[in-house]
Amino acid sequence: MQVYRVIAQTALLAAILPFLSLTGCQSASSTASKSIAQMLQYRFSPGHSETVRYTRNRSYKTWVEMGNQPPTMPGSRDTSTEVLMTRKVEEVMPDGSARLPVTIKEARYTLAIDTQNKKSSHQYVSTEEKSESTWDNQPGIAGASYEIFVAPDSTIKEFRGLEGIRATYGLTDASTLVNDLLSEDVLRDIHQRQALIDLNDAADVTVKKPRTVAGSDGQTFTLVQRSEDGTLTVMAANPEPTIKAKALRLDYRVQADASPMIVHISGQPAFSAPKDQFPPAEMKNVPTFIIELSDMDELAIDGATLLDQQSGTVISDRLKVECLLRLDDEKIGSMAGGNRPSDPENEGSMYTQTITVEEFKVVN
Repeated sequence: MQVYRVIAQTALLAAILPFLSLTGCQSASSTASKSIAQMLQYRFSPGHSETVRYTRNRSYKTWVEMGNQPPTMPGSRDTSTEVLMTRKVEEVMPDGSARLPVTIKEARYTLAIDTQNKKSSHQYVSTEEKSESTWDNQPGIAGASYEIFVAPDSTIKEFRGLEGIRATYGLTDASTLVNDLLSEDVLRDIHQRQALIDLNDAADVTVKKPRTVAGSDGQTFTLVQRSEDGTLTVMAANPEPTIKAKALRLDYRVQADASPMIVHISGQPAFSAPKDQFPPAEMKNVPTFIIELSDMDELAIDGATLLDQQSGTVISDRLKVECLLRLDDEKIGSMAGGNRPSDPENEGSMYTQTITVEEFKVVN
């Protein structure tokens, strides 16, 4: 292996490892009839209470492969978020939406970093019994309550009480972790079920009547379409910076005869999308040049939303997104100002893999 390639790869890893960090995607399926979409809604009943566990696990790994040699120069950053809460239907409105007080029972966040075998970890835990954190200024929030106003398709219409939590529990600008857990964006991820939102929004879409939009260059883009077998395909924003695509196309297929009803979720990259309608994922987690120089080897999107028709509630919602990028030796060499090595046996590639798994599950 030429020295310059070792230097280039070492420099590349050194540039990447400080950025190892967090990120996240979701959607649904449908048969052609509007009645199916209406079945895929919450039927809120006053007094109904449920205990829910939400988890989000993200793994970000990098390594180098050279010929038949074992992988070298590994690096990883793993994060895990977990929130256990109770939700109770306090009031149901004439339009079917509801007011639900939410009480946080437990909140946990862990971070584990391994950069070329140098390991470190941090942890935040808040339960009714104890609150501990290896970060400063992160108070426990177990027992905190707020209210959500929810439409039948699970869209959050309003939050109430979040500012009260920040005042009561002494949150400051330095409480970045806990502030993030209580941000409206994160709470929407926790409480909204994107499958239901997409299916209900597309109830008027038929095989012969897709939803389209004209781009600024005159090109027509299909945003929502339905296939002959009832599968609904929705163009959605790309939430993961390592996915080399303008947007995603999420496929939703409803298994209406199952008990509970199942919405199967899959997806693929969309390399063309309306300009400015689907902004790129934030690049704070991965150096921009990694995305620009790498090729996307694999993208897998798989999930399912389960809705119990008897109670009219979602009992679980899970989505896994896995992406693998490959940066070949030729491009690494070009970064170092050298020419392509002449010895193929010593050529290699750097890999970047992200796996994100989100799950919402009723546990009582």
